[in-house]
Amino acid sequence: MLRINALRANATVLAVGFAVTVLVAIALIWWLSGTPLGVDSAVYRAGGSAVLHGEPLYDHLTALPGWAPELPFTYPPFAALLFVPLTALPAQWCWGLLAIAAAPSLHVALRPFTERAYLPLLLLGAFALQPVWQTIGLGQVNLLMMAVVVADVLLLRESRFRGIGIGLAAAVKLIPLIFIVHLVLVRRFADAARALAAFLGATTLAFVVLPKDSVRYWTSAIFNGHFAEMKGWVGNQSWQGFVARTLPEGGVATVLIGCFGVLCAVVMMWLVRRLHRAGDDPGALLVTAGCALLVSPISWTHHWVWVVPALGYLCARRPATGMAAVVFTGWTVAVVPGGGGAERTWNLGQAVVGNAYLIAALALLFVLGRRSSGEPAEGQDDLGQQSRGEEGAREHEQGDDDRAPAQRPQDSQLPDGHAQADAAEHGRGQRQQIDSGQDAQHGRGPRQSRNGQHRADERRPQHGRHEPAGPVAEHPHPESEGQQQEHSRRRTPSRGDEKEPGHGQSAHQPGGHDGRLRLDRVP
Repeated sequence: MLRINALRANATVLAVGFAVTVLVAIALIWWLSGTPLGVDSAVYRAGGSAVLHGEPLYDHLTALPGWAPELPFTYPPFAALLFVPLTALPAQWCWGLLAIAAAPSLHVALRPFTERAYLPLLLLGAFALQPVWQTIGLGQVNLLMMAVVVADVLLLRESRFRGIGIGLAAAVKLIPLIFIVHLVLVRRFADAARALAAFLGATTLAFVVLPKDSVRYWTSAIFNGHFAEMKGWVGNQSWQGFVARTLPEGGVATVLIGCFGVLCAVVMMWLVRRLHRAGDDPGALLVTAGCALLVSPISWTHHWVWVVPALGYLCARRPATGMAAVVFTGWTVAVVPGGGGAERTWNLGQAVVGNAYLIAALALLFVLGRRSSGEPAEGQDDLGQQSRGEEGAREHEQGDDDRAPAQRPQDSQLPDGHAQADAAEHGRGQRQQIDSGQDAQHGRGPRQSRNGQHRADERRPQHGRHEPAGPVAEHPHPESEGQQQEHSRRRTPSRGDEKEPGHGQSAHQPGGHDGRLRLDRVP
């Protein structure tokens, strides 16, 4: 078992290393050849340059390379502070840093959702999904944001810094604010408080360093008028995108958007609570992430990186569901007319294909709702840990059973008369010593079994024998002092002599004709 686990761990390390090596090579080749790469990472770098040179952050970015389109900086001011170090690198190497972080981020995001045996295959297969390869190609931070949230919610359970990562992620991109609500729903109030404090602290720091840019962002730039005109584009797979492609702007569309947002929030809160009580915290986190993608005004296809842990979650329970990955390879967006309002001309088949991400998210919420009605299960950070723990426990029990016969003392006949009380007490002392020794050997507390339940004080008598009713066996008839001394010197030479009753013995009186009792052997 240890050898198999080591092979699986090595396979995961090799998969991560292979992906990092390929991406480093691409960054180097693109840099040496001067090939444009990383539109969004170029915007990050230009935002950091604007902070460094005191230029307006939400106006034209002068540091954009000539090959990059004229895109605005749409993130909070705190994000621009974090992007300042990128100005020391060429644009291609800024992309390279974010690309190199993709494979470790995927590994962190997949760990709590699937078994270790699936990790290498899922990690490499994730690069074929549109949200992943598009995030890498654009130089986006989506994979990093997802890894931070997953680690904060599912991996750092014993850390006193839990929640801080979510707060900082929300200060870079506002969407992770919904995971603070998730922490409240699963009753992790201290973590939610730390996350909110981290978000407010980072935002306050940005106000102090960039006061004008902060005021502008929170009063006007946050509404992002540049992308408001593109809501109906096929690349926006949110509910608002669906409504914009289906209905003309007006009161009906606004009501549908508002009602769906309220319904989605109610279902999310109910489903997260149910999954959490059932011990399915990974499933609960997927519900929150799916709700965020559905209700957000803009959910570009590269924002849907949460499909990676969702597919890992499904494959660990029913491998055939991995076929759903085909939906997210990018063909659904490529085969339908898009751009320039062409989405308004779709027929029914094109509408189903063009809204495939949205439909898949609703289907996943339905599956998780069905799972929430199952029996509660023990929460595990890593699904593989549960199966490995059960196998280890079975091997541990088998080892105990193999050692048990060698540790069992031989049967013996105890002295008669008044010395029998001392012998009975001595037998109980030996039994306690044996139990204590086995417990100490296996790291258990005294009088506790392997499965954590307390042992009974007395053993069940074996077939054909009876335990004494008390510490002292009463004589059925008085004896002389000489007879007592004679019987006190009597011993049973071997276990074979115990099998057949001797002269004067009875099946109802295992101790012999005088009614004296034996103390059964102690296992």
